[in-house]
Amino acid sequence: MPRERILELRHRGRSFREIARETGCGYGTVRRAYWGAGACAAATERSG
Repeated sequence: MPRERILELRHRGRSFREIARETGCGYGTVRRAYWGAGACAAATERSG
């Protein structure tokens, strides 16, 4: 999942937990991606 998407969801008021559930990524992975330390691979593969 691109970091931009996570930022967008956060901007809309989604919690990290909600984003993780929607994307199939781990909570920690989403948080790290949000803070700029990588991106979520699971959602990237799924959106194919």
